[in-house]
Amino acid sequence: MRDWLRRAEFREALPLLLPGEDPDLTGHIQRLADAECAAGR
Repeated sequence: MRDWLRRAEFREALPLLLPGEDPDLTGHIQRLADAECAAGR
């Protein structure tokens, strides 16, 4: 998952991809995305 989240276009698409998913999963993916973005990847 982190490999995908390093791609800016994938992170930007998350709001379109995550609706309807389990809230815990959505939160986990968003935290990973935030960490990858903060790491400058």
